[in-house]
Amino acid sequence: MIIQFLNKIIKKYIEHFNVLNNSDHAEYMKWEAAYAFQHFDFESPDDFAGRLKELCKICSVVIDNKASFPLGCLCSCASIDDEKANRVRKMFLDLFVDDKNDLQVRQSKIDTFIRESDALRSECGKNGYMYANTQTSVMAYLALRDPENNYLLSTSKARELASRIGFGDDWGTLSSFKLDVYYRFCDQLVDAMKKNQDLMDINKTRYQEEFCDGNHSPFHEDKELHLLAFDIIYTAASDTYGLGEEIPVDPDIVKK
Repeated sequence: MIIQFLNKIIKKYIEHFNVLNNSDHAEYMKWEAAYAFQHFDFESPDDFAGRLKELCKICSVVIDNKASFPLGCLCSCASIDDEKANRVRKMFLDLFVDDKNDLQVRQSKIDTFIRESDALRSECGKNGYMYANTQTSVMAYLALRDPENNYLLSTSKARELASRIGFGDDWGTLSSFKLDVYYRFCDQLVDAMKKNQDLMDINKTRYQEEFCDGNHSPFHEDKELHLLAFDIIYTAASDTYGLGEEIPVDPDIVKK
């Protein structure tokens, strides 16, 4: 990992921090979503479908988008009847079972969630791929529930940043994903971020009362900076804010 290239991107991130977090862009939604996900009671069956719908409203931009609705699909299925609501609830509970940070076990849980989601959405008539849960969405559920031990994923944006800062190890495709490689990439990113005092200083302002005039829901504290790591991955991408565009890409890494 070429630290000077990463620090150039971080410098851009710091320069754009206020814009990224203004009312038009509100990239702080990731911290709001994590707080909401952690405080959602998946154990209780009481009005689970209704409560999940409210959670979806808070988290939808982080997980769903204009082209795909994996969490929205689960909300729709859960709303059909109590049996399906309980199936969705159990899927989440099984996903969140402590795996002692064994990434092979974690990947197995992700695969199981995807299979069960596919079966459920087929029963509910949600057959389009836009409704499918994938490696990306299920990793998002894990990352929002337990940000200290998980990372959000956007394969194209992460690959682009990796190609700009010289991380060449391949974490595979969504159908053959290598959690250990991707997490190692993110871990190295976090380690370098922690050494950038300017980044640490401006990130602290996120938790001050006057941040965005207080016009936001509660934030997850993100003590391990895993949400911040994804924020840099996301905002550096050429199809979002392009904060990394000054750094050339390594085509051999991009094409992996």
